[in-house]
Amino acid sequence: CSGCKLHADCDDANPCTVDTCAADSGICGHAAGPQGVACDDGSKCSAGDQCAGGKCVGIHGEVALQAGISKAGQADGPGPAASFNGPTGMVFDPKGQLFIADTDNNRIRLLTNWGQVLRIAGFTKGFADGHFNSARFSAPRDLAVGPDGTLVIVDTGNSRIRRFRYGWEDQVSTVAGDAKAGFADGIGANALFNAPGGIVADGSGRFFVADTGNNRVRVIAPGWKVSTLAGSGVSGADDGPGGQASFKAPAGIDLDSKGFLWLADSGNGRIRRISTKDGSTATVAGGAADPGSGPAPLVPMDIAVGADGWLYIADTGHNGLLRMSEAGHRAVLSKSALQGGADGALWLALWDTPAAVAVASDGAVWLSESGGHRIRRVAAVASVCGDGKGCTGDHCDPKTGDCAWGAVVQQSCDDGDASTSDWCDKATGSCAHK
Repeated sequence: CSGCKLHADCDDANPCTVDTCAADSGICGHAAGPQGVACDDGSKCSAGDQCAGGKCVGIHGEVALQAGISKAGQADGPGPAASFNGPTGMVFDPKGQLFIADTDNNRIRLLTNWGQVLRIAGFTKGFADGHFNSARFSAPRDLAVGPDGTLVIVDTGNSRIRRFRYGWEDQVSTVAGDAKAGFADGIGANALFNAPGGIVADGSGRFFVADTGNNRVRVIAPGWKVSTLAGSGVSGADDGPGGQASFKAPAGIDLDSKGFLWLADSGNGRIRRISTKDGSTATVAGGAADPGSGPAPLVPMDIAVGADGWLYIADTGHNGLLRMSEAGHRAVLSKSALQGGADGALWLALWDTPAAVAVASDGAVWLSESGGHRIRRVAAVASVCGDGKGCTGDHCDPKTGDCAWGAVVQQSCDDGDASTSDWCDKATGSCAHK
């Protein structure tokens, strides 16, 4: 534009630029405006559109690597140059820092807000309390941050619960569990666990633990008093009152704003809802009489509750990520028959053994990959398209905002029956079995 007299003469209809008219030359200028201003990128499939670098950028659910080089290692440093070995559980603290259970390295790692990976506790496999540099863990699998900032660690291989006040104290201590695996309620070392898996904290200082080997859900009250909330100890899939309910290798666990626990009952291929008041348990997804709808979780390893009420499931059986409503209605956000680390569009991303999931304050979903030795981020998902057919590439059409199902893509149709041949029927987009 030229020959302008007023700034208004230079309006380029872009809400993300600052339009000015140079008084001496009459030439328009268009500089990038403030970051974070709300805008509309024109795509009906995006959400949370904001100005960035003079352009309107929407969130479409893209996958991006945050840390890990896709090979096992122990290196600290900038995220994409750091290395892990079978990372599993993750938890954000109020500052937005991500704590990671680096399981096969027997270490606790931190991904800072500025993208650096640091070892904050653990050295070699074993058991030892004391200074964080000399403390030892055995296959830690999950972590939780208490209301006072205390980091509580599930030391799975040692069947213990450990405590570390990162940033305040330099000591790691054991708060529950003893040298042997077993089952016993009690205080501190008088309580026994059996290869516990997941943990979550509530706002009152309690911690809820998926006691995997005991097929129970335990609660740790202030003072490190351990009791059983749900589970008879028998491997099974019974719903009902806390003491009558049964589980099979329960793994990940999270807590919603209504006071319900959500449990990835891995061995049963189910998602269970548990009352924190009395332990009463109900199946919400999976099982022969699946009460929900959509693709059922196959081997759910972890579950996380988003601020918007959606539940996100790291489903190793689908080698990807599911999203589910509280009523059990589900959609596959991403899955891959082939193992890999391809980033980009959510429905085309490749994964390698997703092990845990965490939701950040901005709605982004983070996954750890125990097989890929990576930490990856999925931008907040606006539209979910899933037609329930295992062979189609389901995605959102940005022009219409409607779901589209594109060409047949290579996906796994394995029905778990060794006596059948399984393949994608290109005519229907569905799996076929004969």
